[in-house]
Amino acid sequence: MPANARLLTAAMKSEIKRRAQEGKTYIEIAEALGPPADLGTVKAYCESAEIWTFKQAKRFITSRLNRMRTAGRREERDRLANEIQPRVDYLAARLKQMRTTLNDLRRVVRKAEEATGEE
Repeated sequence: MPANARLLTAAMKSEIKRRAQEGKTYIEIAEALGPPADLGTVKAYCESAEIWTFKQAKRFITSRLNRMRTAGRREERDRLANEIQPRVDYLAARLKQMRTTLNDLRRVVRKAEEATGEE
Protein backbone atom coordinates (compact mmCIF):
# COMPACT_ATOMS: atom_id res chain seq x y z
CA MET A 1 0.00 0.00 0.00
CA PRO A 2 1.33 3.49 -0.83
CA ALA A 3 2.80 5.44 2.10
CA ASN A 4 0.20 8.23 1.98
CA ALA A 5 -2.62 5.71 1.89
CA ARG A 6 -1.52 4.54 5.34
CA LEU A 7 -2.63 7.93 6.65
CA LEU A 8 -6.20 7.24 5.62
CA THR A 9 -8.54 6.16 8.40
CA ALA A 10 -10.87 3.19 8.01
CA ALA A 11 -13.76 5.64 7.72
CA MET A 12 -11.98 7.53 4.92
CA LYS A 13 -11.26 4.29 3.06
CA SER A 14 -14.90 3.30 3.36
CA GLU A 15 -15.95 6.74 2.11
CA ILE A 16 -13.56 6.49 -0.85
CA LYS A 17 -15.07 3.14 -1.82
CA ARG A 18 -18.63 4.45 -1.45
CA ARG A 19 -17.96 7.54 -3.52
CA ALA A 20 -16.18 5.54 -6.23
CA GLN A 21 -19.16 3.20 -6.44
CA GLU A 22 -21.42 6.23 -6.82
CA GLY A 23 -19.45 7.18 -9.92
CA LYS A 24 -17.38 10.00 -8.45
CA THR A 25 -14.00 10.74 -10.01
CA TYR A 26 -10.73 10.59 -8.08
CA ILE A 27 -10.64 14.39 -8.05
CA GLU A 28 -14.17 14.65 -6.66
CA ILE A 29 -13.37 12.10 -3.96
CA ALA A 30 -10.15 13.86 -2.93
CA GLU A 31 -11.84 17.27 -2.82
CA ALA A 32 -14.73 15.93 -0.72
CA LEU A 33 -12.49 14.22 1.83
CA GLY A 34 -9.69 16.77 2.09
CA PRO A 35 -6.28 16.06 3.67
CA PRO A 36 -4.69 13.58 3.87
CA ALA A 37 -6.79 12.33 0.94
CA ASP A 38 -5.16 14.31 -1.86
CA LEU A 39 -5.57 13.19 -5.48
CA GLY A 40 -2.42 11.05 -5.52
CA THR A 41 -3.32 9.33 -2.27
CA VAL A 42 -6.89 8.58 -3.36
CA LYS A 43 -5.75 7.25 -6.74
CA ALA A 44 -2.95 5.15 -5.20
CA TYR A 45 -5.28 3.71 -2.56
CA CYS A 46 -7.97 2.87 -5.12
CA GLU A 47 -5.47 1.14 -7.38
CA SER A 48 -3.92 -0.87 -4.55
CA ALA A 49 -7.35 -1.87 -3.18
CA GLU A 50 -8.72 -2.56 -6.68
CA ILE A 51 -11.42 0.08 -6.28
CA TRP A 52 -12.31 1.64 -9.61
CA THR A 53 -14.27 4.71 -10.48
CA PHE A 54 -16.77 4.26 -13.26
CA LYS A 55 -14.70 6.45 -15.56
CA GLN A 56 -11.43 4.64 -14.81
CA ALA A 57 -13.01 1.23 -15.37
CA LYS A 58 -14.38 2.33 -18.75
CA ARG A 59 -11.03 3.83 -19.75
CA PHE A 60 -9.18 0.65 -18.74
CA ILE A 61 -11.57 -1.59 -20.68
CA THR A 62 -11.30 0.63 -23.76
CA SER A 63 -7.49 0.58 -23.69
CA ARG A 64 -7.40 -3.21 -23.37
CA LEU A 65 -9.96 -3.68 -26.14
CA ASN A 66 -7.85 -1.46 -28.39
CA ARG A 67 -4.82 -3.63 -27.62
CA MET A 68 -6.89 -6.74 -28.32
CA ARG A 69 -7.14 -5.75 -31.99
CA THR A 70 -3.37 -5.92 -32.42
CA ALA A 71 -2.72 -8.88 -30.13
CA GLY A 72 -1.37 -11.60 -32.36
CA ARG A 73 -1.09 -14.55 -30.01
CA ARG A 74 -3.96 -16.32 -28.33
CA GLU A 75 -2.18 -16.06 -24.95
CA GLU A 76 -2.02 -12.28 -25.26
CA ARG A 77 -5.74 -12.03 -26.10
CA ASP A 78 -6.60 -14.29 -23.16
CA ARG A 79 -4.47 -12.16 -20.80
CA LEU A 80 -6.19 -8.98 -21.97
CA ALA A 81 -9.62 -10.59 -21.56
CA ASN A 82 -8.69 -11.67 -18.02
CA GLU A 83 -7.57 -8.13 -17.19
CA ILE A 84 -10.85 -6.69 -18.47
CA GLN A 85 -13.20 -9.10 -16.69
CA PRO A 86 -13.10 -7.59 -13.15
CA ARG A 87 -13.81 -4.12 -14.54
CA VAL A 88 -16.69 -5.41 -16.65
CA ASP A 89 -18.13 -7.09 -13.57
CA TYR A 90 -17.68 -3.85 -11.61
CA LEU A 91 -19.48 -1.79 -14.27
CA ALA A 92 -22.30 -4.33 -14.49
CA ALA A 93 -22.80 -4.20 -10.71
CA ARG A 94 -22.74 -0.40 -10.66
CA LEU A 95 -25.22 -0.18 -13.54
CA LYS A 96 -27.53 -2.58 -11.75
CA GLN A 97 -27.26 -0.45 -8.62
CA MET A 98 -27.96 2.71 -10.63
CA ARG A 99 -31.00 1.09 -12.25
CA THR A 100 -32.36 0.19 -8.82
CA THR A 101 -31.78 3.74 -7.56
CA LEU A 102 -33.44 5.22 -10.65
CA ASN A 103 -36.48 2.97 -10.22
CA ASP A 104 -36.72 3.96 -6.54
CA LEU A 105 -36.61 7.64 -7.52
CA ARG A 106 -39.32 7.11 -10.14
CA ARG A 107 -41.55 5.51 -7.51
CA VAL A 108 -41.02 8.45 -5.14
CA VAL A 109 -41.83 10.95 -7.90
CA ARG A 110 -44.92 8.99 -8.91
CA LYS A 111 -46.17 8.92 -5.30
CA ALA A 112 -45.51 12.64 -4.91
CA GLU A 113 -47.42 13.38 -8.11
CA GLU A 114 -50.31 11.21 -6.96
CA ALA A 115 -50.37 12.99 -3.59
CA THR A 116 -50.53 16.42 -5.26
CA GLY A 117 -52.96 15.29 -7.98
CA GLU A 118 -50.45 15.81 -10.82
CA GLU A 119 -49.95 13.32 -13.62
